[in-house]
Amino acid sequence: MGWLVGMLQPLAEVVQVVLGTWLVVRRQGRREGFAPRAAAMAVALLAGIVFFSWLGMSAVPELTRNGAPQLIGQFATFTALLGFLVVCVVRLYDVPVYHALFCCAAGYTMQNLATGADGLAVLLAGRLWGVSEGDAIVRAILGTGSLLVVFLPCYQLFVRPVEKSGTVQVEDRSTVGVFVVVIMVVILFDVLNKALSYGPTPLELLLGLRLIHGAACVFVLFAQYEMLFAQRMRADAATAERLLAERRRQYQLSRENIEAINIKCHDIRHQIRHLGETGTAVDAAVLADIAREVSVYDSAVRTGNDALDTILTEKSLVCEGEGISLTCMADGHALDFLAPAELYALFGNALDNAIEAVRKVEDPERRAVVVRVRRVGEMVAIHVENACAVRTEFVDGLPQTTKCTADGSRDIYDHGIGTRSMRALAERYGGLFSATQRGDTFCLDITLPLPG
Repeated sequence: MGWLVGMLQPLAEVVQVVLGTWLVVRRQGRREGFAPRAAAMAVALLAGIVFFSWLGMSAVPELTRNGAPQLIGQFATFTALLGFLVVCVVRLYDVPVYHALFCCAAGYTMQNLATGADGLAVLLAGRLWGVSEGDAIVRAILGTGSLLVVFLPCYQLFVRPVEKSGTVQVEDRSTVGVFVVVIMVVILFDVLNKALSYGPTPLELLLGLRLIHGAACVFVLFAQYEMLFAQRMRADAATAERLLAERRRQYQLSRENIEAINIKCHDIRHQIRHLGETGTAVDAAVLADIAREVSVYDSAVRTGNDALDTILTEKSLVCEGEGISLTCMADGHALDFLAPAELYALFGNALDNAIEAVRKVEDPERRAVVVRVRRVGEMVAIHVENACAVRTEFVDGLPQTTKCTADGSRDIYDHGIGTRSMRALAERYGGLFSATQRGDTFCLDITLPLPG
């Protein structure tokens, strides 16, 4: 039963990796059936720990002896654990595989930093004060202390600022691949440090290696989160530029429409003069043309929120051009706590999807989109409703795209991201996201708590 005792140390390290990964990914949207999936994966993970502990302690004891087999075995085990955690994150959270790799790599970095601090504390306690490594109480105290000393600052310095500014999903695949390779090197470095600590290696060299390992972990974690901040800045800059471009476009449209109406007014003045002189009626086609020009002013939306006004005005112009009725009843001030980029992502995606669905509706009486934003107690409720000509399929509570690739298969990779981002935004603020279809009407409901 010695392998059961030997299982405790790798179990602690696995728990640290899982904890670090959870700290990074916890704000992402959860998939349906989260609890049973998490329980099943926890059982599978525990079974794997028991199996590998038995394998190393009883079946193939060479794997736990200091030497090349031990190094290879530990490196292979922790690399396999990295792959398993990536699968777990993808199955439990609504994130692409590259963001899952990023989260697991960050979790591994924090675990390596904590393990390095624990190893350094054990080394100093053993070499300087003669504390036995087999003292379970001392090891537990040092391990817990190292975990708190590392994880709390890492959370405050790296994870929490990203959560406050809004979680970003990693899109740079090549950079994530580089970080995964670096993490594997860091894992190998940590395994070598552990192996050297069991031999007659001078204390000064062990201290130097541990400090280098810790510095490498801090650098990797810093670089990972700098990449996230840079990506968010690029996204915010692109959104701001888009908003500015839309404002310029609306201004140009207003000028053109005013000029067109002035011309029509000039024409109708002549028509009125002709009516007064000859007693003939004004041409009905001219009046209809003027009415059409003036109706453009009805597209301007005023909700009390400049960013929301820009988005809704843009979409109302699109709807008018395509014969779609857009009805908006919105308290824009209720959404002042959202950044313009978040508003654009939320309403831009919702209305683009609604307009795309209504385009397929042939009955002109049903070609309509309704937007409502209102305060309900300490919450703000967002409701987007549109006609739908086809039956929508749902997976994990999200509507599936009907767009197809060149070969006719459903494009699940390049489309549907907007809906996932809306749900992630709602859950990041502690709100709820719901998409349903009742008959031929599709409804999108988002509820967000108002900040205190």
